[in-house]
Amino acid sequence: MLAQAYPVKMKWKQLLKLYIGRNKCRREMLQQEYRSCMYRETR
Repeated sequence: MLAQAYPVKMKWKQLLKLYIGRNKCRREMLQQEYRSCMYRETR
């Protein structure tokens, strides 16, 4: 489902990383933490 919303170029692994990263970072609910966490998880 998610994959359809994105260009085919994007690898599913990247997508999975982003998804998992986002869930992880949501737990650190502080807004500043969230940003740096997303950066860490998605590079």
